[in-house]
Amino acid sequence: MERDVGYQTHTTHIHSTYTMDASCQCGSVTFKTPLEKPLALYICHCTECRRQTSSAFGTSAIFPRFALPDAELLNVYK
Repeated sequence: MERDVGYQTHTTHIHSTYTMDASCQCGSVTFKTPLEKPLALYICHCTECRRQTSSAFGTSAIFPRFALPDAELLNVYK
């Protein structure tokens, strides 16, 4: 399905099997996302998100739940 948006033509894949390659900051943990693009993208300016990123905001990409690879360096901190 194509739609004209002025100077470019974009192709929309309805049943896409494309994924994105993703990794942690250092590249030790890599994985593929289950979708071509996130379900939602959030930008937050709260104090905790700013502290976590050392920036003016934090960004979160939301995907459906999927299994991450088993990696020795992968952990959860509470």
